[in-house]
Order: sequence, then C-alpha cells, then structure tokens
Amino acid sequence: MSSSNQSDPRIIDVAVCLNEEFIVGFVVTIRSLLQNLKSGFKPNVFLIHRQLPVQTIEEISNFLFENGIQYNWIEINTDELHDLITVGHLDLETYFRLLLPKLIPPCISKVLYLDCDLLVTDDVSELWELPIKGKKIAISEHWNAGVMIMNLDEWRGTNFGSELISFVRTHPEKCPLADNSAIIENTSKEEATVFDARWNLASTGQSPHKGIVHFVGHPKPWHYNYGSKTIQSLFLQQLSCTNWSKWTPARPRLSKRIAAKINSAKPVETFSRYLGKKTWGVRLKSVIKRLASSK
Repeated sequence: MSSSNQSDPRIIDVAVCLNEEFIVGFVVTIRSLLQNLKSGFKPNVFLIHRQLPVQTIEEISNFLFENGIQYNWIEINTDELHDLITVGHLDLETYFRLLLPKLIPPCISKVLYLDCDLLVTDDVSELWELPIKGKKIAISEHWNAGVMIMNLDEWRGTNFGSELISFVRTHPEKCPLADNSAIIENTSKEEATVFDARWNLASTGQSPHKGIVHFVGHPKPWHYNYGSKTIQSLFLQQLSCTNWSKWTPARPRLSKRIAAKINSAKPVETFSRYLGKKTWGVRLKSVIKRLASSK
C-alpha cells in the first residue's frame, strides 16, 4: 500500500468508489486502464468503500499487487450522506466522490475519478496531463461525472464537496442524476476543463471506440441479460486474465429480476417518485406479470 505525493509526474492517482455489485466491473476498469497505459506511467489507486467483506478486500488487494499497482483502502463514514436520495441505480456510493478531497491525503492535489463500469481502450495519461490549474474539474463535453479529473486543492479551498452535498439535500428536484446534477448546477464553464467525449462515451453495443467506454444504466456487461454479446465477450475476455477467470453472469431469481427492472427505470422518474409526484403501482404490477410469464 502507498499514497502518492505527486512529486513523480508519472504516477496517476486514481479514485474509485466500490460496493459488492461492481467488483468485476472495477477489475475490468483497472485492468483495461493498465493495459493501455503508456510505458513509464503507474496508477496509484484509492479504493473508497463502506464495510466491504474482508475476503473481497483481500481478493482485490491481491489482484492489484500482482499487477504492480499501488493501492490505498479507505473505509468511509457515511453519516454525512445518510439522508441523501438513493433510488434506482443511484445508491449511496455515487456520493462518495464528493468526499474525496477530505478522504485523500492533502499532499495529493488532483485525482482521476473513475466509475466502476468502464472499459478503457486508450492511454489515460493524455487525460491526466490536461491543464486544470484554477479549475475545479476536467470533465467530458456532455458533463457526465463518471470520468473526471478533480482538482482536490480547489475543492478543499472552497469546501466544494460539502456545498454539493448540501445542494442535493436541499434541492432534490434539481438533481435527477444525484451528485452529477449538483456538479452541473454548481460548476460554471470557466471552472471546468472540458475534454473530448470519447473519454467518457456510452457503449453503443458495437466494437468499442478509442477512449473510455462507459456502461451507463442497466443492465451492465456482467449481468446475464446484457444486450450486446460483442461487448460482453470483450468484458469477459478481460476477466479471463484475472483471478475472476471462471466468473460468468448468473441468471438471478425472479425477485432480483423484478428489482433490476425497477432499478433500470429512468432517474428522473425515480426521483419524481421520491418526491411524491408519480405512482408506480400499475407499473410494478406490469413488471411482475411480465417477468413471471418469462420464467
């Protein structure tokens, strides 16, 4: 384990927020990043979690060690986040990145934040070297926060993370995408370096482009019912070179399939439900009936 001090410009500090559902997604994200990284650059990974099982931590630590990757486990106290909206696929982990300036040592001035549902197909050192002095973030042109460089010094100096948490808490109607919406609402164009969309582009189900493929929404490539066999094959090919080589997507029980259908609903609809503006009784009955008939 190691925490970089960024005195070496070839160390790329990476932050991820993990839960059990995204373990294989994380493994593919990091392995594909390493596979495409320019010679001489090394990732230093901060893994943010809340009470992951010891066995899972050991398995991931072994994976990182075997690949020569420096890593740092940080178990989070979620008290500051306990009353924030968590519906659909937007679970509590989505807010962990807002706490990174507090969690990561102050000697670290910037970090490359990555969601755990990515396939990296190009050298991210190009992203890492983008100029962000005086900026809060570097983010794709469509402002999806699944891949971004966070200027931790700027966030710390303005207490920006706490400001965003407060915004989600007091203005949930403006945050259909949780903290991503808060970032959009509270970051001016002058405060962001915008990079090309290829570095955070949703999967089309076809052969991946050069950059970073983002598996937004549900299902994910590690779910049995993922739509693209081409992408799922590439995903499983990445896993085949790891200790998860024998892992295969399992067909969930009916109850889990119902939950997955509900979780795949559009965030705007689920947030509206949270705010009491939508009744889902009819929709839920329809989902249950359709799934039951497909058993």
